[in-house]
Amino acid sequence: MSVTSHDFTLVNKWIQDPKLKWWNTNKPMYLIDQSTGKCYWNESKVVVRIKCGMLATAGTAGNLLLGLSNIAFRTLRLISLYHLWRPNVQFEARLRSMKEDLKSLVKTPFIFTGLIFSALYGLISPYDGRKLYASFANLANYTVFIPFVGTLELVAFAPCFQPHPTKHFFGGDPTKQNRF
Repeated sequence: MSVTSHDFTLVNKWIQDPKLKWWNTNKPMYLIDQSTGKCYWNESKVVVRIKCGMLATAGTAGNLLLGLSNIAFRTLRLISLYHLWRPNVQFEARLRSMKEDLKSLVKTPFIFTGLIFSALYGLISPYDGRKLYASFANLANYTVFIPFVGTLELVAFAPCFQPHPTKHFFGGDPTKQNRF
């Protein structure tokens, strides 16, 4: 999903959209952020705060592990000149891969710090913190290396925070409001 500067606005105006789907509680399913036009689930502020609290605590450990693993992996690849050892890959492709590793190495600390602070911000301003967390998670959407596991595609820790969400991290029923 593309990310723009409006996705990082700290204070947003939210409106309910009665034209889209409705929860089984007779409330509109989506809140619309007026600065981007993106739809987010219309969950109670208490539930969004709880989710942000979970991301700020348990998510911080996961983000720290992923961030440090990614930095170590990318650093080793760059230091060892791994990209240049691949004779069956065109030279331009090797340079692109090297450039991606360098870009990832530079942006990882900022993204994972942003994830932590946006989860904390969500404790104060739940809907704005949720949007900010989703924006940083979308920036971090790349492959990471996890020791003893291997290379994995990074998925959002909070899929329910994403615009136009379809699922919850813990598998809660997405057709019902305020689930996990």
